[in-house]
Amino acid sequence: MSGATQPRRLRTVAALGVAIAALITAGCGGGSSGKWEDVHSVTVTVARPGLPPPGGAPHTTEFTSASAVAQATAALNAHHIEQSSSSSSNNGCAGGAQIAITIVKHDGTSVRLSAYQCGGHTTGDVSGDLSGFLSAVGVS
Repeated sequence: MSGATQPRRLRTVAALGVAIAALITAGCGGGSSGKWEDVHSVTVTVARPGLPPPGGAPHTTEFTSASAVAQATAALNAHHIEQSSSSSSNNGCAGGAQIAITIVKHDGTSVRLSAYQCGGHTTGDVSGDLSGFLSAVGVS
């Protein structure tokens, strides 16, 4: 084998590895069955029932403009927010935040995710970095 053939094979093997990694990554992401796409709107509601009003009253943020939906969708995907196959229950912590995320797609179907964050733990049917998502979309 000549010296020129070896680097060419190495580049071919490296390119093949990158292509396989891209295919594997494309199959992952947020959403209940993969990456969130074709999203029409996102609504995030945070309530802190342990606080007296107005602090404990639910605060709802709606993402409905094209740019806001793009921002929320990118955050959902970046933080791997998806619906868990099973829901976990509250661990007895009190004073946390109840979080509901509703994602409506252009075809009218919707997914509602709900979680309870307390004491550094998240329970409910949401998986992924929920705190990172909330921070990315400016919801606290």
